[in-house]
Amino acid sequence: MIHNLAAADPGCTETRGTWCGSHSADGAKWKYMLEEGQSNGTLFAWKGITNQQAADHVLYARVTSESAHVLDVITIENCRLIAREHGWVAGIPTNDKSHTLPLAYGALTLQEVAMYTPDDWDKILAMYTAGILPSPWIDGEYLRPGGRLS
Repeated sequence: MIHNLAAADPGCTETRGTWCGSHSADGAKWKYMLEEGQSNGTLFAWKGITNQQAADHVLYARVTSESAHVLDVITIENCRLIAREHGWVAGIPTNDKSHTLPLAYGALTLQEVAMYTPDDWDKILAMYTAGILPSPWIDGEYLRPGGRLS
């Protein structure tokens, strides 16, 4: 069984906190951008997950943006990048500082987040690569062997 440990709103329909950022509605999701006059800012994407809880896990986020550059360079601060494709990123925390998405590259809409054990990440990534999942993400539900949602 596989479980998304980011249990608090993994589908990102609730607003998240920012540092030097602001947000506006984007359909059922939220668009985040730098506050006017700021050159740096961050988005606290993993709602309810402490830095201690994130330690030794894989953090994942998928965003959309009007800027292709944002999608190509999205990263997770204070994490070792382990995978990134156009619009999604995964990393493992390297310290106990905040694990955030940078807003300095441009506005983004947060679509989904997850936190997995490293073993579960390997399984999720394999199912994504095999075309079983449209992105390496499940909505907090368990996944049966073979890729069927329970």
